[in-house]
Amino acid sequence: PGDKVFQLYDTYGFPYELTKEIAEEKGIVVDEQGFKTCLDKQRQRSKEMSHLKQEIFSAHKIILNLPQTEFIGYERLESEEEVVEILDENLSTTIESLDKDQRGVVVFKKTPFYGESGGQVGDRGLIYNSDFKGEVYDTKLNEDRILHYIQVIKGTVKKGDRVKLEVDKEKRLDTARNHTATHLLHYALRKVLGEHVEQAGSYVWWEGFRFDFTHFKAVSEQELKWIEELVNLCVINNDPVKVRVIPFEQAKKEGVLALFTEKYKEIVRVIEIGDYSKELCGGTHLKSTGQIGLFKINSESAVASGIRRIEAVTGRVAYNYIREQEEILQELLVTLKTDKSRVNEQLKNLLAKVKDMESQLMKYKLQELDSQAEKLLKEAQEVKGVKYLFREMNDDPKFLGLLVDKLKEKGKRQTAVVLFTIRDNRVNLLLGFTPDLVDKGIDARQIVKKISPLIKGGGGGRKDFVQAGGKDYSRIQEVTDIIKQEIISNLK
Repeated sequence: PGDKVFQLYDTYGFPYELTKEIAEEKGIVVDEQGFKTCLDKQRQRSKEMSHLKQEIFSAHKIILNLPQTEFIGYERLESEEEVVEILDENLSTTIESLDKDQRGVVVFKKTPFYGESGGQVGDRGLIYNSDFKGEVYDTKLNEDRILHYIQVIKGTVKKGDRVKLEVDKEKRLDTARNHTATHLLHYALRKVLGEHVEQAGSYVWWEGFRFDFTHFKAVSEQELKWIEELVNLCVINNDPVKVRVIPFEQAKKEGVLALFTEKYKEIVRVIEIGDYSKELCGGTHLKSTGQIGLFKINSESAVASGIRRIEAVTGRVAYNYIREQEEILQELLVTLKTDKSRVNEQLKNLLAKVKDMESQLMKYKLQELDSQAEKLLKEAQEVKGVKYLFREMNDDPKFLGLLVDKLKEKGKRQTAVVLFTIRDNRVNLLLGFTPDLVDKGIDARQIVKKISPLIKGGGGGRKDFVQAGGKDYSRIQEVTDIIKQEIISNLK
């Protein structure tokens, strides 16, 4: 595929011509048009990036001219403040006011709104007074300035106005549940997998979180079970979550865990949970682990070499997740007319029967292969004296490969076969030519190269047989026209 060839060129500096040469030696067709499309897109991105850098530089200058913001949201979620500055949504200029339905950025000297940082999303909520109401749809921390991105719902807000700031309590609490849970997960990972585990990043919001960590292999199902149980045990114990503000050097001496990619100030905030977790963290947290309610792992996967990722949910979201799983199980039990104690055995028996039926069906199809090939050959068109069969099928690729071989065998000479399937909005094609057509110059690999852009895919194989697939089947008629033309041009 063109995107893979481009990756070799762009990421690893591998010349396109060399990739093409090696691929063709192995009978693989390179999607040249797809490569060129990726190259054009990269050039366009480079132009856009140049403009973006200029915009970022301008925004940075404006932000540095703003007063620094004091965050007062660890202990309170409401306050009344004066609007000290208003900016447009792109941070490109300051403005005097925002009217109904307009979007912009509002800045205060103090705020209870947490600005996105340290992997935790910014708060949502409202800013309002008697004449104005605005929805805070995002909050970001930039150079010690907390930027409130708002959309005006009612009235007008102006620089110098006194307004009330009100953080969305439910979203803040759910986010705090997830953030405190990341600390418990970090502790559990080190306990179960080993002290080599280190945090490699995270993203925390009100509906869940993801946590990246260093580990040399996939975490097993049993290990995940132990990790989940250990976190929930910490929740059940309702251990206190304490906050200390101390010098960074003291925190290092105490062995407080820190994220190595972060830059810390001289005075840092330490989150202590029970007697087992101590981490540097500026995020919002609970008062005790019991407030998490429930912890549930959704998935575990690889992010990069040596980096794994766990995605999880807590509280109400975790409860709803488990309830949905139980509803799915209940539907399955009703369908299978069984109960929880017997469902596993019944599913195994059912899968064994399906496997046996598939095996019997393949045996039957193989027995009928000769007669099916003869029947299909009668449908073949004649193109310049060549028996040309272009047919949509509804079989698996393995069987169709055998069928193409049988059709070539039955056709003996002057036979071209194209069988295709359309499933899940994808098209898969198998092309086969008898040896005499190959001797006359027909090369299935070259044909695939020409039809690949039409089906938005690619393929490979031998001169006499190739398989191809793509995500666009709408131009299938053009595909058969190209194949016919290739036959005609090689038989002149």
